[in-house]
Amino acid sequence: MESPTLESREAPAVTPVPPDSAGLSRLRRLARETMWVVIGQALTMAGGLLGVKVLARTLDKHEFGIVALGTTGVSLANLLLFGPLSQGFLRQWSACRSTGSLPVLYRLAERWGLRAVGATAVLGILGAATALVWATPRWSVVVLLSCLAAVGTGWVSLPQSLLNAARRQRDVAWIGGGAAVARAAAAGACVLLIDRRAEWALVGQAVAAAGMVWLAARAFRRLREDDAQQAPVATVGPGPDTLARELLGYSWPFVAWGVFGWAQVGGDRWILEGFEGTASVAGYAVISQLASFPLIFLTGLLGMLGAPIAFARRASGEGAAAGRRARRAVWMLVGAYALGATGVLGIYWLTHRWLVLLVSDPRYASVSGLLPALTAGWTLYYLGQMLAQFGLLEGRSAAYIAPKVGSSLILIAAGVALCPRLGTAGLVWAVGLSGGTYAVWCGVIAWLVGRPPRASAAEASP
Repeated sequence: MESPTLESREAPAVTPVPPDSAGLSRLRRLARETMWVVIGQALTMAGGLLGVKVLARTLDKHEFGIVALGTTGVSLANLLLFGPLSQGFLRQWSACRSTGSLPVLYRLAERWGLRAVGATAVLGILGAATALVWATPRWSVVVLLSCLAAVGTGWVSLPQSLLNAARRQRDVAWIGGGAAVARAAAAGACVLLIDRRAEWALVGQAVAAAGMVWLAARAFRRLREDDAQQAPVATVGPGPDTLARELLGYSWPFVAWGVFGWAQVGGDRWILEGFEGTASVAGYAVISQLASFPLIFLTGLLGMLGAPIAFARRASGEGAAAGRRARRAVWMLVGAYALGATGVLGIYWLTHRWLVLLVSDPRYASVSGLLPALTAGWTLYYLGQMLAQFGLLEGRSAAYIAPKVGSSLILIAAGVALCPRLGTAGLVWAVGLSGGTYAVWCGVIAWLVGRPPRASAAEASP
């Protein structure tokens, strides 16, 4: 047998690779990611609608209205604390990966997640004490249970944002979609098996959120282990203090977003509670959930697929070409959202009564006529959210404080002015005015951010 030559040892035969194999590999990966994002968002929407169906049929209007008001505490904690941190981690992940600084980012995520949990607990205790003094002991219990659900739901959102940035859409799908289904199932089980009161529905949601913390922690641990093996050694990456300042500098405007943005996703129910009562809140909650879930599904699907790609393109370079590639990706997302939202509006216009009966109870059929108009208002609001990606690509999160504040004040003012005269319909008009203002404002910012810089006088002179 002949011994192998030196050339054969140094250059073994390699099977030729088709020139388009890299493109096919990317296409297959995108197809897998799309499949898991669709599954996750579908589970999220199905879980939310299942929760509405079960609670609307098993609870009377007053009890269901209390649940709808109680869940606004969960959204408040997410908007004030966990949401801003999640946005910062999503933006920084690509840059930290390129410099080998992911271990630093992950340690910050754990540390700040615990701080956010502590802050949520403090806010919950203060809120419960306030409710005990100014309202009733029952509302104090509702606040505490909402705080427990907010802790679990909010903490899960932090590893979710990192998993989404790493494009681990299967984990994101099981965590996000599983949480929605688990909340609906646990709330329904507690109400049916123990007592048909709002408190037991909130207990079920809190238990489900605690279970999802364990699932998210496992996925986060796997991500850290894989990145520890694959990430390059840090040579130019920022240290913990520098990275913390960068994250806080990017994330703090989202806290201002949350203060006023809560008026749009939670405060509207309290306006109606003040003028119409808890039973009216229950009816509004049914059509509000039905109006927002398809839009959340659409924006979530597009955001999970497109946002990591856009941020990665922007992080790939500092030149104008990198910015154009990133903005092109965002424009594609905005166009896809516009097409999908138009389809949702058309379906709701034709089938609003049937849909309300499908996901709730005949007691809520009287508000079905408001569903198309409310969906139009939410469509404009989420259009503004999509357009906000242009500024976020450039790290200009502070530019969106004014639109959030302005549109939220419009919602509050219009709601207070119109609800006494028109009831729930007045609040729907207020949502439309607020959403339209927000969309136009974010569109103007997108145009300003995307403009090419003006040439200086020195550059313009021959």
